[in-house]
Amino acid sequence: MQTIAAISTAIGVGAISIVRMSGEGSLSLALRRFVCAAVGGSPEPNRMYLGRFAGDGFSEQCMMVYFRAPHSYTGEDVVEFQVHGGMAITDMVLRCLLSDGARLAGAGEFTRRAFLNGKVTLSQAEGIMGVINAESRAEVNAGYEMMAGSLARRLAPTLDALERLIDTLEAGLDYPDEMQEEIERDFGPTLRAIDGDLRVLSATAADGKLVRHGISVALIGTPNAGKSSLLNCILHEERAIVTPIAGTTRDTLCESVSVAGVRLNLLDTAGLREATDEVERIGVERARQAADKADVVVYLLDATRHESPDPALLANYAHKRLYIVYNKTDLAAAPSKEYASISAKTGAGVDRLLQQIAALCHTERTYGGMLTEDRHIEAVGRAQRHIEAALAAYDNMPLDCVLVDLRQAYQALGEIDGATATDAVLDRIFATFCIGK
Repeated sequence: MQTIAAISTAIGVGAISIVRMSGEGSLSLALRRFVCAAVGGSPEPNRMYLGRFAGDGFSEQCMMVYFRAPHSYTGEDVVEFQVHGGMAITDMVLRCLLSDGARLAGAGEFTRRAFLNGKVTLSQAEGIMGVINAESRAEVNAGYEMMAGSLARRLAPTLDALERLIDTLEAGLDYPDEMQEEIERDFGPTLRAIDGDLRVLSATAADGKLVRHGISVALIGTPNAGKSSLLNCILHEERAIVTPIAGTTRDTLCESVSVAGVRLNLLDTAGLREATDEVERIGVERARQAADKADVVVYLLDATRHESPDPALLANYAHKRLYIVYNKTDLAAAPSKEYASISAKTGAGVDRLLQQIAALCHTERTYGGMLTEDRHIEAVGRAQRHIEAALAAYDNMPLDCVLVDLRQAYQALGEIDGATATDAVLDRIFATFCIGK
């Protein structure tokens, strides 16, 4: 493949920038520019050399390291220059390498070559991006587990069993008399076991989505129950406007915070009551919509007003993770000990509430082999539908019809790690990567 080059670190001012090349001609292109007496004509792989980059009209003191194929990130010869982290010098080094014959890498092209050369599976490549884009410890750990191959290992036995079953049925088409007994013995138990495995895997998607996207938490309640004060308390800043005037909050305000390594997306909403004007009516409607879509609803009650939960609201959110919380307990005792108590003014009880919500991710238990990517969730669901169709078709349809669904199930599962992924699938995935990765 043609030698590619790109800046692999974030553009901007910093201590160090890395310019990376990959391809058969990487070393020869690098040695045109890198001047170092210790290198000679053949640098030792995996060793960092200090030298000078002889640019077009400039010189730069830098470090160079050579990774010999196949022992590199991409599986090809790779050379990296570590230069000073200014925008101008980094761009000048890259331009010299491009003028010498390298091509500017496309988005995710280094990792795509790693996938094509068998260095990573497709889900491992997505795990790499998961780590890079992570905004919480839970996301980092989930991305790392995928990058380390936990999902690939989780799927391998299922794919192997499905492949063996397909081979058995295909043999049954050619030798129906000889294979009939084996097919009757293995088909039902094997396929039901595969279906069970996929159901268990699908069940991790709920936790996986919380880890990947964070837990959305809607703060609801009557006007002046302290929703905006609670948001400010959590953020440790005056993010939301707080006044004694009921109905101050008219729109939904969203802010994120990390608690116990989990991202919580907090939604401050307008107070729930009969609106007095059109603007407030829109705000109340948006509050209800936010609560409908949220993973968690925190229903604040004002202890100083001795409020009780609205039965209609409780019934409406009975299917959700609902926390009923008395606020302003620094001013009055909670009317009931049945519910949690906090003070958004002093912070009493707030950390305990946040820890309880963050614990919903169950992250310590479910990092490995969990479904966090929408693409993976969709593929497993598609495979499940074809497995169920094959089970239903076995008793009253020809074997070749059953095989159609089994092959479609294998196609769907194989897309997750790339065994059956088309170029179009690869293009969509790697287009989301940054240039230089």
